[in-house]
Amino acid sequence: MKKIVIIITILYVSFTAYSQRPTLKTIPADVDALTENVTLLFDVTGTPLEGITDLYIWSWCNDIKSGPTEMKLCYNGNSADWGNVSENAKLTYVEGNTYKIQLPVTITRNEGEVTYSTIADLFGFTENPGGIRAFGFLLRSKSGDPQASGEDFTLTPLVFEEALFRTFPTSVSNTDVITISYNMNLSTNYKMLSAKEISATITLMDDNNNVLIKAANIPCFEERNKEYSCTFLAEKLGDFPSGKSIDDVVVLEAFFSGIIETNGIRDTVNSDAFSKSFSVFE
Repeated sequence: MKKIVIIITILYVSFTAYSQRPTLKTIPADVDALTENVTLLFDVTGTPLEGITDLYIWSWCNDIKSGPTEMKLCYNGNSADWGNVSENAKLTYVEGNTYKIQLPVTITRNEGEVTYSTIADLFGFTENPGGIRAFGFLLRSKSGDPQASGEDFTLTPLVFEEALFRTFPTSVSNTDVITISYNMNLSTNYKMLSAKEISATITLMDDNNNVLIKAANIPCFEERNKEYSCTFLAEKLGDFPSGKSIDDVVVLEAFFSGIIETNGIRDTVNSDAFSKSFSVFE
């Protein structure tokens, strides 16, 4: 009976010896996509990676538009290749079972020398930093065997400064799902302050200020008290004139409208207009 217990114990210890997952913590502890001077600390205690000198990271996040996106440290060309992890993905050894990535980090890729200062940079989210809310990772040897995956790391949500008009992302392009917001609390237009049924009118123009698309009466939703927004994909706002396309858009202009009612008479009132330069994503 004792022998059976010993055998079971040995099997249990063997099974659980490497049951731990790598852990990740950051310095500072609260990190968003745009936090600078971040250190990512990895601990491989209790994993199959203990004792391996050279460890590499393989990391990914989910872009709401294009799906999984790998960390740019992991590959040198245009796409990631699991069987050919880049030397840029090699972690810096600290002590014991601890390794790190310290930002900013300057590396050489196929396109030349680049510096990544934030987590948004690491995943190529420079135009849309709010698009990355968490990322997954695993640590591996150069060959990929052994390897061990950690739990997804959740970022602190980005906090935006209050503004009368705001777009998300801050820089808009032809591939972005765009949100425009109007904060009535900061408005001096007293008529709009009392308006209901808020909607938006969005105009896309070319470099000669010719109107390519004008979409009116787009319903808006109250995200917070007296802050209204709508979300859209620019190329789906309407039909472009013959010979024109989303690539010809250089300016996005928008204003918000609402309905006020006095003595049973409904009247439409408008906010001021605002505009954003519109870049083409290559």
